[in-house]
Amino acid sequence: NQIITHYLSLSKIASTESTAIDVGDVIADFVAEWQDRAQERGIQLRVRPDEGTHPVLGDPNQIRRVLVNLVENAFDAIGDGRPGSRRAGTVTLMLRRMRRSVKLTVKDNGPGIPPELRERVFEPFFTSKSGGSGLGLYLVREIVLASGGTMSLSSSDGRGTSVSVRWPLAEPEETQAGRKKKGAA
Repeated sequence: NQIITHYLSLSKIASTESTAIDVGDVIADFVAEWQDRAQERGIQLRVRPDEGTHPVLGDPNQIRRVLVNLVENAFDAIGDGRPGSRRAGTVTLMLRRMRRSVKLTVKDNGPGIPPELRERVFEPFFTSKSGGSGLGLYLVREIVLASGGTMSLSSSDGRGTSVSVRWPLAEPEETQAGRKKKGAA
């Protein structure tokens, strides 16, 4: 079922319609919804946006799908309450408006990804989790690339993993068109 769901998600990527949205709004809604899940697992879920707006062209459902996959992977990496660890498990979503893009970084303080696996995490059907489909990060990458964005990953043994996504900044006229559409609905 998990594999079928991921394949169906992949088929929807190209057919989604992009509108001007503020990624900060999507993230705020997501974090509010996921706080209880984080607390149930003994994990602190934090969000650190910079000031201002973060307009991109995209589909809020696809951006949410990116968030779900990245945050769920971070939760899994940390584990339930980090048994035996002095530090609490923490997942931080940082949002920055850059000169020509909006950058989202999802950082965890889990054990990190072993160096020999880092190059493979975006491959389809590659997983180090029992019960995983190996399509989550592949799906995330495809969504990001389809929207004109880029992704990067950095990880340190014992210090956690960071996945960064950059979406092109929406042009002012695209943002205005998106606001008019949203107001008309």
